[in-house]
Amino acid sequence: MTPEQQMEAQKANCPFCKIANGEIPAVKVYEDEYMVGIVDINPLAKGHTILFPKQHVPIMQMMPPAAFKNMFTKLPDIVSGVKQGAICNAVNLYVASGGVAGQQMPHFLLHIIPREAGDNIENFNKVGKELDIGEVANILPSLKNNMGIMLKNDAKLSQPVVEDEGVKAVEAPIHNVSQEQKKLIADFLEENDELRELLLKSPDKFAEIILQNEQTKNMFAGIDIVALSERLKPAYAEGAK
Repeated sequence: MTPEQQMEAQKANCPFCKIANGEIPAVKVYEDEYMVGIVDINPLAKGHTILFPKQHVPIMQMMPPAAFKNMFTKLPDIVSGVKQGAICNAVNLYVASGGVAGQQMPHFLLHIIPREAGDNIENFNKVGKELDIGEVANILPSLKNNMGIMLKNDAKLSQPVVEDEGVKAVEAPIHNVSQEQKKLIADFLEENDELRELLLKSPDKFAEIILQNEQTKNMFAGIDIVALSERLKPAYAEGAK
């Protein structure tokens, strides 16, 4: 099997992709365009929450820029919501990215684990007790409520993850791709000054480079690179000099 075929096979059997698609039931406490938050079915503590991207992403390093930015921009407010919902003063944020690091599932997960004095939680890789449905019923409204309050209170998060201007700058050459792909491209170009300059000055060379990386190759699939370069030149006139 090619790496692409292996990835598709992994995605087809991934339980977290199936949760995101609604194929497997889960107790959701948060959801937006890019990610889902659920209550862990084997929680280490009451209110143990897992955040994960909707798109199949095996490890953190493979997260698309827009999804990464969305998750970690919102994370402080989501953590505050978990703390208030679970009535605790502290949490552990736990990520295992890669098998050697203890990752057991083929999908990137970020655990938010409420902590209490004397809870004896020392091994984050161990399986917790089976989820108590009655306990979840008691805490779920509080978790959802406080998460929503915290996110609404943060004015920054009322804005799109990628600036509207950045998306508009790439509209003309890429009408036939999704809004999410446009956002990914706008974010990528904004965060990579050298590649953006190369796109403006030498689109052919830029195309050669992005084709060498599977992630960027997929990101720019179906894009007229030359047309994109011409479209962006007025927006970045100062930086292109």
